[in-house]
Amino acid sequence: MAETGETAEPTAMDVQEDPPIDKNEDPEAAALAAKARGNDFYKAGKYRAAIEAYTSAIGLHPEAAYYNNRAAALIMLMDYEAALKDAKVAISKDETNPKYHLRAAKSYLCLGRFTDAKRHYDRVLELDASNTTAQTESKSIASIQQFVSQAEDAASKERFNNSISLMDRALQLAPRAVGLQLQQALYQRQAGKPGEAERTAAAVLRDDGMHAQALYVRGLCLYDRNEMDQAIAHFRRCLQSNPDYKEARTAMKLCKALQAAKDAGTQAFKAQQYEEALKLYQEALLVDPKHNLFNAKLHFNCAIVNAKLGNDEAAIADCEKALDLDDSYTKALLKRAELYLKTEQYEAAISDYEAAIEQEPTNRDHRESLRHAKLELKKSKRKDFYKILGCAKDAHEYDIKKAYKKAALRCHPDRVPEEEKEEAEAKFKEIGEAYAILSDPAKKRRYDNGEDLEDLQGHGHGHGGMDPSDLFAQMFAGGRGGGFGGGFGGGFGGGGGFHFADEEDDDYY
Repeated sequence: MAETGETAEPTAMDVQEDPPIDKNEDPEAAALAAKARGNDFYKAGKYRAAIEAYTSAIGLHPEAAYYNNRAAALIMLMDYEAALKDAKVAISKDETNPKYHLRAAKSYLCLGRFTDAKRHYDRVLELDASNTTAQTESKSIASIQQFVSQAEDAASKERFNNSISLMDRALQLAPRAVGLQLQQALYQRQAGKPGEAERTAAAVLRDDGMHAQALYVRGLCLYDRNEMDQAIAHFRRCLQSNPDYKEARTAMKLCKALQAAKDAGTQAFKAQQYEEALKLYQEALLVDPKHNLFNAKLHFNCAIVNAKLGNDEAAIADCEKALDLDDSYTKALLKRAELYLKTEQYEAAISDYEAAIEQEPTNRDHRESLRHAKLELKKSKRKDFYKILGCAKDAHEYDIKKAYKKAALRCHPDRVPEEEKEEAEAKFKEIGEAYAILSDPAKKRRYDNGEDLEDLQGHGHGHGGMDPSDLFAQMFAGGRGGGFGGGFGGGFGGGGGFHFADEEDDDYY
């Protein structure tokens, strides 16, 4: 809250140096003159200059009225602690002056010490029952209590922004009430404004590093940010300041329990006990269901474990849960994109990589991943020769040949009933095309890079332009008897003594 009254330091013309003290001059008269200058400055809103003048008066003749006047100027500068000290001195010199009790009451009110404020307002009214200032200001205590009660009621209904507004109204009446400030900070945290809450707590801690409630509030903010070690340190200091602070003790236990549950899952993961790790991470999610950022990390860890177990769809779902809790969680976004690529959901992968680039525009790896995903999307729109042969995309030459033989035998037109022959011939031809590309290192490299099939196949067909049946015969020529008669036009004859090996018989590999 901004200072009221003066907005600039007094100039040389504002504050004139006191004339040298004449040993023969009456100190009381000089003090009165200094007080008069202070009053002029006060009326002009130049409170710092007024304070200097009143201080001079006190130095000359420490009268109660001068302390009271300085207290008034200090209140205008919102230095309520210093004002209270002066008011107490004034009261100690003259306990029956209602003005001195008013200064003390106002200072206590603004500092949030309402019981003390009420005691002094009551004393003013004992001394002067018709004192309108005391009657008006004392009502502020009831108003503050009403605002605090209404804020608590709003918070019970999770209307935290309403609670914050009500605390603002209370703080207008008691601007340096640390307890009210920190209660508002708790509402700010619950309203999803942890930055504001932490700034409030940090400001209090700058003045009092062991303020129990401020340590508790800041510890909660650190807990929300997953800075568990720092959070625990703050809760521990809070308990050192106030061993009976139950909320801090509960928060520290929760913090330790959450960290321990996560660490147990991580230990199992490092030991490659993936099923156990998944179970422990899922159990950790139950420790504090409202801790979004920490639970986002736990869901991400579940995704990593599920991916290790080959549960790709479950891993994708875990990433989605993590992103629901923390939409800025780039690691979860990238992991989901990776899983989308693996499960051939290319457009979804592209969308995730684009979102990652928005979050981290200068990251080159994200751009390279996006380029790769777009290439895979382009490739997916062609025939998938790896899928046709039934082999992995990183298969070696031997594996490709082995896959071709198995697929060709399974789909050979001479092994199916007559009514299925046409479909089998088409599949058999596709298998030959696939092998023609993937068995040629240069064509395979160009295919993997996303080149169009027409450019790869040219005008020929089969292996180097070879007919699929000739390719089949060549692949199975060794030790199998005579040739493989006929072509597509005359049917696939099994003549010449050709023998179809059983698909489970490894002899034909």
